[in-house]
Amino acid sequence: MDFLYPKGHICQNASYISCFAKFVNVYVICPKRHYNNLPKEVKVIEKDSLKIKDGRLFSRLSTLKIMLISAIIARKLKPDYVFISSYETIMFSIGRLFFRRRERLSYYITSI
Repeated sequence: MDFLYPKGHICQNASYISCFAKFVNVYVICPKRHYNNLPKEVKVIEKDSLKIKDGRLFSRLSTLKIMLISAIIARKLKPDYVFISSYETIMFSIGRLFFRRRERLSYYITSI
């Protein structure tokens, strides 16, 4: 999951997805038509409601909404792990509480 969905992350995330798909079942939750050319075994869950809105406040609130929607989907899928490649720090501290099995959240940390 990439809770920010910047265009610059598409290639990087596609690489992660392709690597993971060689070893495990992968589900990708993203806005519609966000990724092209993913491996055929990857299951893509696309939703228009996963778009980030413009503006500082609206972008943070929409990020929180995306995390809630993702947590609901994760509850249904019951994955072993949830990999998060990018997030907004303040909203992640709140939004991670939406996930039931927080010890199974794996997230990639970069300094920006």
